[in-house]
This record gives sequence, C-alpha cells and structure tokens, in this order.
Amino acid sequence: KILSQLQTTVSKLRLKGVALCAIHEFINKQEPISPLVITEDLRLLLPKYNIEIELSPQKKALYFLFLNHPEGIVLQHLENYHKELLNYYKQTNGGELTFKMYEGIKKLETYGNNQINVVITRIKEAFCSKFDEHLACNYLIRGEKGEPYKISLDRELVKWEE
Repeated sequence: KILSQLQTTVSKLRLKGVALCAIHEFINKQEPISPLVITEDLRLLLPKYNIEIELSPQKKALYFLFLNHPEGIVLQHLENYHKELLNYYKQTNGGELTFKMYEGIKKLETYGNNQINVVITRIKEAFCSKFDEHLACNYLIRGEKGEPYKISLDRELVKWEE
C-alpha cells in the first residue's frame, strides 16, 4: 500500500514538472552511505549496514586496484597496472603467488577474453547479494566500454585500518 502511495506521489510530482532525476537526487540524500572499512586483515566492512563483503583474493585484489585509482582505469589498459595488481593479489592471498594465480591475473589483464567483465560482475553480485543495488552502486566498479571504469564512492569514506 505504501509503495502504491509513493507511486501516486511520484506521478503527481512528474505531472507538475519535477524531473525524475530531481526525485532520485532527493531520495539519494535520504539514504546514508556507509564508509567502506578495510580491516588490517583485508576484510571489506560496511559498518552502517553491518555487512561484510566477501570476495576471493583475485576479486579483492582487483577491487583494491580500482579503489586506489579514483580517476578510473580503462579496461583495455589494465595490463599497465600489472605490478600493482600482482602486489594486491599477494597481499590478499597471504603473500603466496602460484603459477596458476599468476596466469589468472594475466588472463584478467588480457583484453578481449571477457574475463575482466566476469570478475567485475562477480564483485557486483557480492555487493548486490547483501543489499539493494541502488545503494550498492556506490561501491561497484562501473563504466562504459572504452571509458575509464571506476568506483564512485567518495574516497573520504574509504578507511584503511592499520
């Protein structure tokens, strides 16, 4: 019933000329954005939502790479970040890096084989399985083909524990 009332209200606002983006902006301001806390043992926590996002070491390494580049990364140029990505992978995997893991990173960096899109989708699923996609979008790696992909979360909300 409440959703029906909300739909009626939104329809009335639209008829009065209020743009849908203005309605979205108003709603967005009502929803608190949780800081993203990365613990000393590299767990991803969203304390305002009381949620932990669980990712495999490879997915976590890729996520940390994008967190470290707020300007974004063009997926076709991911290989330019090879050393940094390997370093994150070593950290998330306890310092070990097997040949299979190294090959996994190389496959991830090879543009055109779709592996990067698969991993980005799996990261999205990890966030969206925990809470609404509308809120999750602040934490996701997103972008358009040929343009930089990035995480839109304000870096002031990213807290690295030591």
